[in-house]
Amino acid sequence: MKKLCVYIFIFSFIPLLPANAEDVPFTRGINLTNWFQVSGAREINFSRYTKHDFEQIRDLGCDVIRLPINLHSMTSGEPDYIIDPLLYDLLDQVVNWAAELNINLIIDNHTFDPAVPTESSIGPVLIKVWSQMAEHYKNSSDYIFYEVLNEPHVISDNVWNTIQQ
Repeated sequence: MKKLCVYIFIFSFIPLLPANAEDVPFTRGINLTNWFQVSGAREINFSRYTKHDFEQIRDLGCDVIRLPINLHSMTSGEPDYIIDPLLYDLLDQVVNWAAELNINLIIDNHTFDPAVPTESSIGPVLIKVWSQMAEHYKNSSDYIFYEVLNEPHVISDNVWNTIQQ
C-alpha cells in the first residue's frame, strides 16, 4: 500500500479536466509512469501493479489511468512495426482490470524523447502501430482511449493535424 500511495501522489493525483467538461467520461486520474516505458515487452515488470492496485486507485476517486508505453519499442521495428504479442498479453490484463472496475484507460504512445523534435515523417509509422492496436482492442472495452503521441513538438500544426486525421 505504501508504494502505491507514493506513486499516486508523485505521478499526478490531480484533476485532469474541469468537472464540467462535456463529452469526457473522466475527471480525475493518475499516470502509471515507467511501468510500460521500457525498450521491449520482455522488460516490462508486470508485477509492479496488480488488479488490487487498480481497485485502490478507483477507491481514491480516480476514474482514469494514463498508461505511458514506449509503443514503437514494443514492435519489430522497420519496416512493418508489428506489435510484439507479449505486449498484448500484458496489456490485455490491464485493459480487463480497467473495464471490470469501470476505470477509463488512456493508452499513451510515449515513444519519443521530448527533447528531440518530432519527425514530420512519423505519420506512416503511427498508422501502422495504431491500426494494429485499434484492431486488437476494437471489441474489448468502452473504457479505452488512445493518445496518438505524447507531446509532439517542433512539427508544424499543418503536418500534425494531417497525421491525426
